Amino acid sequence: GMTNLPKLDSLEILLKARPLLVMRKDSIWDIPPIPTEADLERLPFVVFQTSQEESEQPTPTLQSATRRLQKNTVISVNNYHIIMQFVRSGIGVAIMDELCYRATMFGSDWSSIISCPLDHLLPNVLYGILVRRHKHISPQAQALMDTLRRHFTTLAEQPLGSADQTQKGGQPKAARPRRRTASRKED
Repeated sequence: GMTNLPKLDSLEILLKARPLLVMRKDSIWDIPPIPTEADLERLPFVVFQTSQEESEQPTPTLQSATRRLQKNTVISVNNYHIIMQFVRSGIGVAIMDELCYRATMFGSDWSSIISCPLDHLLPNVLYGILVRRHKHISPQAQALMDTLRRHFTTLAEQPLGSADQTQKGGQPKAARPRRRTASRKED
């Protein structure tokens, strides 16, 4: 996911994901429905830790764009599911995009967590296929790219948090255990 299009390479955009502020429903921080920069600067953040060295040129990611708003970092981790665990326990709030938020829903109950869009303060995250200049695409790579296109097209058609996508408790239907329909053999 990138927040800007590359200048030299080609990015075929497959999905645009809005940035979200993720917090407990019973948050003690009195956050308005449309938070301002000042509202965010006073919050304790659980942040995604990147492995980027200070000497490297910053990449256009949501993590680099959020640094100006995350003045009060309480913990840094490198896994969105763990971030959600800390948010659920009330340690702080987090900023992530819709795709990362949706991915953490599988197999977990985040019914105590809500989100609000931050696209008025932060850029959308562009997910897609990045192809380097003058790159030869092998048939195997082309087949993978075609599969990704189909997957992301289907994903983009599903609204975030729709009633038919989630079950009670915010858990996606795909995460529910399935019942066996075949009858057991009698001995």
